[in-house]
Amino acid sequence: MQLIRDIYAAKRVAAQPVISFGFFPPKTSEGDRNLLEKTIPALLRTKPDYCSVTYGAGGSTRDKTLMIVDRIQRQHGLVALAHLTCVEAAREQIRELLGQIHALGCRNVLALRGDPPGAAGREAGGVGRQ
Repeated sequence: MQLIRDIYAAKRVAAQPVISFGFFPPKTSEGDRNLLEKTIPALLRTKPDYCSVTYGAGGSTRDKTLMIVDRIQRQHGLVALAHLTCVEAAREQIRELLGQIHALGCRNVLALRGDPPGAAGREAGGVGRQ
């Protein structure tokens, strides 16, 4: 798969905009089907350069994030960027997850610290959870 930095470099040379879409993994199986079978195919008509898939707080959507990244690449032939939230994750957990992402053929990762859960997130200037 192409690297996003290379997409930006080529578009800059060509004086063209980069088009991307970002998705949050749906909460239900029906939402998964809708995203993968209807939404993404419809958006492909705009010829996006890549899609990103977010990663829930504390890794809550990790498996779905990986599944969606995999399907975006394999079924739709589109470059994918996997988000990786690192807050409260041990070094070995991050290493394992990066190995899974690599095994999927995804070469684009956006590693984020993420907000600490609860009050700590609000105190640190993060959004926090209500």
